[in-house]
Amino acid sequence: MAQPCKTTCGTGCCGGDYPNCGPDLRCWTKPCESVCGDTCCGGRYPNCGPDLRCWTRPCETLCGDTCCGGDAPLCDGGSCRPGTSGGDGFPTNLLPGNYELIICISGTIALPCQGAGMIPFQSLAQFKAAITSAFDQWLAATAGTPDCTRGAATYSGFDGSEFSATATATCGEATATLRITVRHL
Repeated sequence: MAQPCKTTCGTGCCGGDYPNCGPDLRCWTKPCESVCGDTCCGGRYPNCGPDLRCWTRPCETLCGDTCCGGDAPLCDGGSCRPGTSGGDGFPTNLLPGNYELIICISGTIALPCQGAGMIPFQSLAQFKAAITSAFDQWLAATAGTPDCTRGAATYSGFDGSEFSATATATCGEATATLRITVRHL
């Protein structure tokens, strides 16, 4: 016997054990405000973090067992503190060496996280250009049609180990988020 319809969702209907319609037009067990990897954030945990887990507060940078963001975005010895990561948000305190890129795509279309190679840090300008190029290529491929728009890239602070860069594309009712985790090797 089919579950009773509680909520219209896209061309279908949500009910029974999955009564909540998400922004991806799929039915979820709990309130769903934003798709986060292969889950959905909402209710008490509305914020998607760089680890693709849902958090109670804005989450930009993993910091030990917590996540920093909002009014306290910087990680300092396992505690979050107020501050900015500088300029347009791209971290300026990167260490010399090589960095691994891990790319995750979530949203209406989701792809599992995968390694995307390594970038040597030679200068801040060169490094930022490489990250920006990765975004531009993905966004041009996904948001290159007339009904698509792209959001600005945002960056978490560098915690001495990694930072993340995030951008979104919206095409009609479909959305996708590209998150690049940049990890110091």
